Amino acid sequence: MNTPTPIAHEWFNWDISACLAVASCVSAHGFVALAVQGLELCCSAVEFVPSEVLAVAEVGRSDWSRGHDAFKAVRGLILAAENIEPRPLADPNYVLLFVAENAARMIYNASGTKGGFDEDSGAWLIRVFGDFARSLPPHQRERVTTGLRTLLQESLNSIVVPYEVNTAANSIQ
Repeated sequence: MNTPTPIAHEWFNWDISACLAVASCVSAHGFVALAVQGLELCCSAVEFVPSEVLAVAEVGRSDWSRGHDAFKAVRGLILAAENIEPRPLADPNYVLLFVAENAARMIYNASGTKGGFDEDSGAWLIRVFGDFARSLPPHQRERVTTGLRTLLQESLNSIVVPYEVNTAANSIQ
């Protein structure tokens, strides 16, 4: 894992290379925490959250191997929404579906089950966090953006010194 210097905030401005740099620094377990907490933060910004989206967060807290099923359920919502004209690209409820879809990908990948999703799924999760925040009205955007930046920073901080090895006691603290 590499540590991007500096992280900056290009992830918020659609810069996929910045998202890839950040994603390369987060462990699979760290991504599950980021996915669940970030999804829950995004859900708090909309009035109605589909049960399929809520199920993604639940899978992330319990059985990661069910991540693929959660992905398929959310993907079904996306495909149905794409039949609506015009497509609601700036609607936070629509963008939330992509947050949930990418969160489910990362949760499933962390399960270690064969047939995981693309290696750049983490970068796309980070990218859709930015897309979601940008889709919000200004009075909500700042709260969600600040929360997402904090979660990203915590994910990165957790890999800098995740634990200390006490060689005398041969244990991890």
